[in-house]
Amino acid sequence: MKTCIRVRYRAYKILALLDTGSDITIAGRDVADRCGWKLERRDVDPIRVPNDEEIVVDGITAVELKVNGTSTEMDVFVTRDISGLILGIDWMTRQGPFMFDFRNDRV
Repeated sequence: MKTCIRVRYRAYKILALLDTGSDITIAGRDVADRCGWKLERRDVDPIRVPNDEEIVVDGITAVELKVNGTSTEMDVFVTRDISGLILGIDWMTRQGPFMFDFRNDRV
């Protein structure tokens, strides 16, 4: 859990993985369905993950994610091939500087 943070979307609380190896923010269909996200169909190439497999994107949605009272509107890619929420470099760069404090389990 040292690289996860709590994210709010409206009344929903989501535990999200901070992934410095991911260029994009991506969510599993389980999160999108639970939060009622409406997907926009776009022609998107499959995404290649580190083990060289591809995941298929069902759609993209623009959502406002809140962390520690700060909201950021993001395009989130949605797929059935993963579960949960992964915040990528696109989200992190919009937050400004932050530090991983593994000793105290904080970001």
